[in-house]
Amino acid sequence: MAYLTRYLIEEHLNIPIEEITDRVNADILWKHRLRPPATVHGWDFMELVQHAYPGQFFAWEFRQVSNGYWKGEKGRQRAIEAIKYVIEEKCRIPYHEIPQCINYRFVKEHRLLGTLNVFGHSPYQVVDNIYPDQFQPWEFANSYRGSLMVSQIVRYELNDPSLDTRCIYIPAVELPQRIRFFSRMLAHSQNFTCMFK
Repeated sequence: MAYLTRYLIEEHLNIPIEEITDRVNADILWKHRLRPPATVHGWDFMELVQHAYPGQFFAWEFRQVSNGYWKGEKGRQRAIEAIKYVIEEKCRIPYHEIPQCINYRFVKEHRLLGTLNVFGHSPYQVVDNIYPDQFQPWEFANSYRGSLMVSQIVRYELNDPSLDTRCIYIPAVELPQRIRFFSRMLAHSQNFTCMFK
């Protein structure tokens, strides 16, 4: 089966190995009558290609993934593994730069848009599932900030869940370290009063 798949792709269709993920899809393979033998083995088109080229491709690198590939718990695990691989191995993004780098454009560039469906279309939720409780939503450059309540940010920053955030008192000695945080926060809120002692 592997020989037949390689022959079709490389000899008959003249597709170079480095272009397989861009040019090969289910329609092409099924059109050339590889569906019945793949069905006998219980394979979808990606598994057929991966069997012919073991260890050379990830399923998510293809332009098209099999129907339901990102669904359910198995799909969720695939999404986590795929994005973690791209962050850590392919792009080698330093840990502290992850919130600035991971956004819709990044996910689209690496053909992982389907993973956003698993995590509510939120790059923050994707990263939070890979690195639980290590980043906060407002740290992300292009996502989720607008849907956060300012009071959530303040409670977290000041580490006081019972805090009444309508009026916050900040000691003058803490002002320099808080000014950047609050200026970002104030840019997103109109109903916030800040008083200094």
